Amino acid sequence: MASQTSTSVPYGLLTSNFQEPIMTSLLPNNEAKRWDTIAPYETLEAVTAPTEDCQPDPALKTKEEIFHNLIQNLQVGVLLQGPDSKILMSNRAALELLGLEEDQLLGKTSFDPNWKVIHEDGSPFLGETHPVPIAIATRKPVHGVVMGVYRPKYGDLIWLLVNADPQFTPEGTVRQVICTFSDITERKRIEEALSKSEFRHRALLNAIPDLMLRVNRDGEYLDVKPARDFSTLLDPAEMIGKREEDILPTEVAVRRKECLKRALQTGEIQFFEYEIPLDDGIHYEEARIIASGEDEALIIVRDVTQRKQAEEELRSQNHRAYLLTAIALRIRQSLNLDEILTTTVAEVRQFLQADRVMIYRFEPTWDGTVVVESVASNWTPALGTTIQDTCFKEGRWQKYYRGKIQTIDDIDQETLTSCHRELLAQFQVRASIVVPIIQGRGSRR
Repeated sequence: MASQTSTSVPYGLLTSNFQEPIMTSLLPNNEAKRWDTIAPYETLEAVTAPTEDCQPDPALKTKEEIFHNLIQNLQVGVLLQGPDSKILMSNRAALELLGLEEDQLLGKTSFDPNWKVIHEDGSPFLGETHPVPIAIATRKPVHGVVMGVYRPKYGDLIWLLVNADPQFTPEGTVRQVICTFSDITERKRIEEALSKSEFRHRALLNAIPDLMLRVNRDGEYLDVKPARDFSTLLDPAEMIGKREEDILPTEVAVRRKECLKRALQTGEIQFFEYEIPLDDGIHYEEARIIASGEDEALIIVRDVTQRKQAEEELRSQNHRAYLLTAIALRIRQSLNLDEILTTTVAEVRQFLQADRVMIYRFEPTWDGTVVVESVASNWTPALGTTIQDTCFKEGRWQKYYRGKIQTIDDIDQETLTSCHRELLAQFQVRASIVVPIIQGRGSRR
């Protein structure tokens, strides 16, 4: 074989494993080239210039052609950028994704003012914060960066997922950076649609005033949507991971878990109303429980205190109307005053659910007699009892004559005169309501 002249080629590419660089310097005259424009033998770090007796190895040429074709046919954009971030090479996918021609892209840097790139929040993506300059500055790979790139050619915005991997010279300096990126625009569109949908659903949920609980079969709270208009026994943020019996009164927890079990077994909505003590008093709640999975259910809790109070008030009004109607009917049926009064105290005791209702008539001396009474069977009757009330003799009758109604919830908790307390104790009274009956203003009875 003829003698060979050994010359060092002043440029080259990466080896086909895409990891170890064998480029000893940039391309001649700092020229930028695409992958498929580099001759196969240019991938050698140091080669012997071919002579007429020494030609490139055909097998090597075949391998490099396969490598070039592989890069060109990748659906991922690939750029080779120098230590100053200048783009030296690109594949076809990179041109298509960026919407640029080859002569528009090669030679550009990450700092080119013509780039219109944004972050996910819409703020400008400055050149020095692009993945390649960061990889060069930190000498570390930068992966998974989302960049929105405006493409004048198509008049649109494309979202790219970008990676930058620096490669080094034997001396440890950055030789070049391999930048790869893929189109995630469709994924971003789906994510945005899901985000909007979630926002709408969250807005709808927040518009519902009820407490909403997602629980498993054991009654453990998996998720909580706080109530808007009423408080709970425990802060909703502290409820996750706890069970019904950890928070609710025992009886309520047992009943609600029974409803949960039936809901999961039958798939039918279960309803349960109950009382629950809160800081501001007793509240009434309604729970609706519906299966939302094989081992999960949704509990919707609504405060129905106002409804229950309204229902109770309506019942009271209806009962008062019934009482007045019954008394009026008795009056029409009989002119006997004693019969009318007897009926009245019986109806009033039933209405108030009291133990005793009586009418006490005063004499001019302010002594008095129990003239009509309705009393429970386990209480001592007072009908016909004559009472000497020293309080009234001292002038305390005047406030009742002016129409005062007195209520006592518990005589042990009230500040009472000794004569008043003794009178109440005589009739086994713990709580009472006193209403004056005036028979003509001149009589004072």
